Amino acid sequence: SVNGAAEEIAHGTEDLSSRTQQQAASIEETAASMDEITSTVRQNADNASEAEKLVYEVTQQANAGGEIASNAVNAMEGINASSRKIAGIVGLIDEIAFQTNLLALNASVEAARAGEQGRGFAVVAGEVRNLAGRSANAAKEIKQLVEESIDL
Repeated sequence: SVNGAAEEIAHGTEDLSSRTQQQAASIEETAASMDEITSTVRQNADNASEAEKLVYEVTQQANAGGEIASNAVNAMEGINASSRKIAGIVGLIDEIAFQTNLLALNASVEAARAGEQGRGFAVVAGEVRNLAGRSANAAKEIKQLVEESIDL
């Protein structure tokens, strides 16, 4: 019976040793898995940090693009307003050219009535009429260019 008890103790010790080895192996596997998880978590954290940087850069670029577009719209609105002012001034020049042409025509009539004494005045009246015509043509061209730029 001492032999039986010794055998039983030896068998129990072997069983305990086997289970202890199995637990040690399981603990080693768990530790290895934890190392893998830790590495994966670190990699995910690095990836998240990189993604955050990229999102920030994209946001900055989008904001810059929006600002550029806003500035372009403001510039176009300014150009449009200036074009309208130019169109108004051109209209005034056109009116002045028309009135100058009428005055030159009247001066030509008066020069013709004056006869020989009005001959020099008739030449001046003709030149004034030519200038009025050129002014009217220039105003017309400017008006057309401004209208085309407004339509763009």
